[in-house]
Amino acid sequence: MRAEFDAMGAQVIGLSTQTTEYQQEFVERIHFPFPILSDADLVLVRTMRLSTFEFDVAVVGGGGPNTLLKRMSWYIEGGAIRKVWYPVFPPDKNADIVPAWLRSRE
Repeated sequence: MRAEFDAMGAQVIGLSTQTTEYQQEFVERIHFPFPILSDADLVLVRTMRLSTFEFDVAVVGGGGPNTLLKRMSWYIEGGAIRKVWYPVFPPDKNADIVPAWLRSRE
């Protein structure tokens, strides 16, 4: 998956409300191939009024606020969000949908 995005010149970055420390552990544990940015203070979430849900994160080991992001994908070009995929469902198909959309633009 990473190689396909790299071949298209697309940089993939995750965003999470979990802490940086929690994200680093997650990336190492599941060998996640992309960097993840932390918005544990919910600054971007609140500024952009992103879709969220509440979940007691202590149940799964903590690592940030109980406010979590709903899954979505953005295509950003020239500093502007050009395309949004929301809701992302089923989540396992998004990794196929986005590259297909990128190829269709070529």
